[in-house]
Amino acid sequence: MEHLPIHLPREAALGGPVQYRWMYPFERYMFHLKKKVKNLSKVEGSIVAQSINEETSHFSAYYFAPNVQTKARKPGRYDDGGVRPFYHTSVPDIFSQIGRLSGKKREVWFTDQEFNHIHTYILRNCDDVIPFEKIFDDQVSGAYPNMTEARKEEMKQTQYANWLKYYIKSAASRQEHYPTWFEELVGGPLSRAMAYPMYCTRGYVFIKRPGITNRKTVNYGVVVRTDSIDYYGEITDILEVEYPGVINLKCILFKCDWYDPRVGRGVRLTKYGVTEINSTKQLRKYDPFILASQAAQVCYIPYPQVGVRQYPWITAHQINPRSRVDGVKEKEPLQQIAVNEITQVDQSVGDIPLVDIENIELEEIWENAEDEEDGEEFEDQNDSASSDYSSDSE
Repeated sequence: MEHLPIHLPREAALGGPVQYRWMYPFERYMFHLKKKVKNLSKVEGSIVAQSINEETSHFSAYYFAPNVQTKARKPGRYDDGGVRPFYHTSVPDIFSQIGRLSGKKREVWFTDQEFNHIHTYILRNCDDVIPFEKIFDDQVSGAYPNMTEARKEEMKQTQYANWLKYYIKSAASRQEHYPTWFEELVGGPLSRAMAYPMYCTRGYVFIKRPGITNRKTVNYGVVVRTDSIDYYGEITDILEVEYPGVINLKCILFKCDWYDPRVGRGVRLTKYGVTEINSTKQLRKYDPFILASQAAQVCYIPYPQVGVRQYPWITAHQINPRSRVDGVKEKEPLQQIAVNEITQVDQSVGDIPLVDIENIELEEIWENAEDEEDGEEFEDQNDSASSDYSSDSE
């Protein structure tokens, strides 16, 4: 056993990860075959008969209706149980996210500020509406060339939704036609929405922040990553926003309380690579809503309390979704990634002894060696014959 640590690195370098060469898959398959045996006197026949039945049922399952659950259509181990919303026409991805709302729902009504902010936020985060946002920016820049970027952003937040609604209504005069779902989107959502305490999607389980925050699990932490800054916050409500009309678009939004995202004041990175959040600093700008598809889950862990005052900085740890493992690929795998590659054969003759076929001395050596072998063969036969004769005479 003392030599085992010496040979293990070489074995790992030659064979690669052990899960690609151990016998567990074959042992599990043997167990699968043993379960097919119903008649112990005819083991092989039982396995063959049950295998045929299994192949027949598997083949027939492809002709069942899509809503019939079969062995091949069995949901995954970490399935959230959500289904993709069905529409009669193609709609943007933000309205067709797979997820499952859970818990006791309740009805909420938006204020004017919340309604305008939700409507504008969904329009600005829909890829099909981005070209109209550029038209709005060009018109504002042409009408107000000296306006600052901050003022333009404020005007877009307050007037962009109404401008787009007027722009679409006047499309007939320009001989332009838009799909039905787009007209319903521009018209705006309902002032009423349904709120839920839990939402499962993409391997995450999001819950709204409870009234009592001393729970052992913290599933209400979220982070939204952008190109320049990361926003950390806590979910206060999970809303299902609905648009009136024939298509009846639906979208899931998170209402959050955000921490101050400024580096050094609200967020900092320690020398050990740990992200810390200042729990006493809040985002001053009013921007509470995000799409559920934009959120990633984080867990906030406070430091142990040493003195009378609680330490304001808490750590934020990224949560990996279920059924997904993230890692860093530093080296290439030791095993080959393809089996159809043919390596080039080494044609070098450096280690092969060469023989000159025109050398006469070599021919004499081979002839003498063959004569000696023949002589030894005849001597062995004579010895065996004489021994047989002597045994017969006796």
